[in-house]
Amino acid sequence: MQIILNQMDITDYQVSVNAAAILKSIHDNQACDGFMIFPELALTGFPTLDNIEALYHQSTEHFHSILEASKNTDSTIIIGHIDKQDQLFYNACSFIKNGKIIHKHRKVKALA
Repeated sequence: MQIILNQMDITDYQVSVNAAAILKSIHDNQACDGFMIFPELALTGFPTLDNIEALYHQSTEHFHSILEASKNTDSTIIIGHIDKQDQLFYNACSFIKNGKIIHKHRKVKALA
């Protein structure tokens, strides 16, 4: 089993740039049969409270691209992102396999 720790330069507020780096890493490591682990808030960087909703909506489309890309590997992808539940935003981590979220964990305290 392989474990790939993806160290990446996350650019705050640059969802497209961060998503492209994540998708490239998934593509480059398709043969991995273990885990691909990405950093906390890898898609958005660390948001300020005044723009968290906009970043959440921007990241949703890119998150779906990551779900699609996960169908092309045997890896479980672990990625940090913003999640929304009951009108609150959370720092979350999703475990993704074969295009599906198999587990999601949110930090206890909401971001906003």
